[in-house]
Amino acid sequence: MRFYLKIIACFWYITAPAQSIRAYFNQPVDNTLCATADAHYTPHVEDTIAAYINQATASLEIAIYDNTSTLIMNAINAAANRGVQVRYITNQSSNVNGLQANIPTVKRNDGLTTNKVHDKFAVIDANLPTKAFIITGSMNWKENSIQQDYNNVVYVKSYSIAQAYLGEFNEMWAGRFGANKTNTTTSMHTVDNSIVEVYFSPIQPTTSKIQQALATAQQAAYVGVFTITKNELGNAIIDLKNANKTVAVITENIDPVLYFGNEYNNLVNAGVNTLAHNTIAGYFHHKYAIVDPFQASTAKVITGSHNWTVSAANEFDENTLIIHNPRIAQEYYEEFATRYQQLTASIIDASILDFKASVNNHSELEILLSTSLQNLEIQVIDLQGKILKTNTIKDENTTINIQDIPSGMYVVGIYNNKKLVAIQKIILP
Repeated sequence: MRFYLKIIACFWYITAPAQSIRAYFNQPVDNTLCATADAHYTPHVEDTIAAYINQATASLEIAIYDNTSTLIMNAINAAANRGVQVRYITNQSSNVNGLQANIPTVKRNDGLTTNKVHDKFAVIDANLPTKAFIITGSMNWKENSIQQDYNNVVYVKSYSIAQAYLGEFNEMWAGRFGANKTNTTTSMHTVDNSIVEVYFSPIQPTTSKIQQALATAQQAAYVGVFTITKNELGNAIIDLKNANKTVAVITENIDPVLYFGNEYNNLVNAGVNTLAHNTIAGYFHHKYAIVDPFQASTAKVITGSHNWTVSAANEFDENTLIIHNPRIAQEYYEEFATRYQQLTASIIDASILDFKASVNNHSELEILLSTSLQNLEIQVIDLQGKILKTNTIKDENTTINIQDIPSGMYVVGIYNNKKLVAIQKIILP
């Protein structure tokens, strides 16, 4: 399956040191899905994080939800042993096993589900203008998050952004967490001629900034998030769908009881192309959205530690980047497209296991079912997530006119009371 014909090969970032913004993905990415950029799959991403920590020469500030990686812990200890000023922030309940006792540490007094330092960032040589950079993303530094779950890591070489992160770190170092921090962060920065916005929750209005970024979509938005419980963000996605933008969503947590206020059902009921990832092993732990990846003037990526939840917006310590850069947007698009392919190939419900879609001379699509379930609906969706056809299925044999759909590969979804219950790929000749 292809999203776009691949015509240009891109070098891996390790061969392109001039790039000041780099994204890494810890699960395989199909690099044929975008013609103009290659997402960087890094199977040993903890090696990458350790290598960045090894570059520290003067200072290393880390704010991390949890860290059980021996490799990363050893890199932190090695930095302290060679004279780098190391400071470490985490939670009272978080792991610090393996961290040398002489490394200064501050812990937020957290509860089981409250008062979390949920950040995942490191600031390296923040006060050295030619060397300063940060690493962040969605990934906790622990084995399951590194190896099994689906995560991204971002590197940004920028003195001004490193200073912004250092300011946030110093607030927490002084014991000011959550809403007790002061809003002194410079939010707008320029990196390699691209705007990069920086926000720290909860003292800054991150939710509204995500809303504003989504609202700039002229063509499409692709949302890949662990959890959505913020009604404002669910509504922002629905608004794009109602404005006839191409919209697709992948999310892990869909249970409205376990995740109170979950937006999954609202999105599905509104007709948004929404896939649940909970049928795939490993958590879809990302917190990203991609806006207009193939339109240079509006292309951007939202990423960081911030789940789209009430606790992230109001209570936890979180960090978010909005990167206005088409290359980065296209790389994240490849990641999203790969996950979309995985899900559309794997979702099926036993109640309509014999569902079959076949194409008759590119004039009609024939749907055969082995059941007479009520309230069934069929959708034909392109590989960018846009719904092209919607029809009610009245019996076990239904046909749909598809003469106006161009040749290519598509997804046929069967919905029962607005819930996706089966899916199949088709090719129109």
